[in-house]
Amino acid sequence: MFAYNTQPYFIGIGETKEDIAKYMGWIPIVGGSLGVAMGGFISDRLVKGRGVYARVAVVITSLVSIFGLINYCCLKHILNIE
Repeated sequence: MFAYNTQPYFIGIGETKEDIAKYMGWIPIVGGSLGVAMGGFISDRLVKGRGVYARVAVVITSLVSIFGLINYCCLKHILNIE
């Protein structure tokens, strides 16, 4: 869904299809790799002190955080806040 909604935006600002493909290809590779490494590291540390349910807390916290960041960035762009 992310790629579906951003492609018209990039085409509208004059990016080539090749540039869009490069950009959209790197996002899941880099983001996924960092997310797996950081999420695993953080949840492993929390499980030692708080139990297995800490892994669920890490997932929920990260999803809520990124949702808030995306909404902030979208609203900033829509409202032209500098």
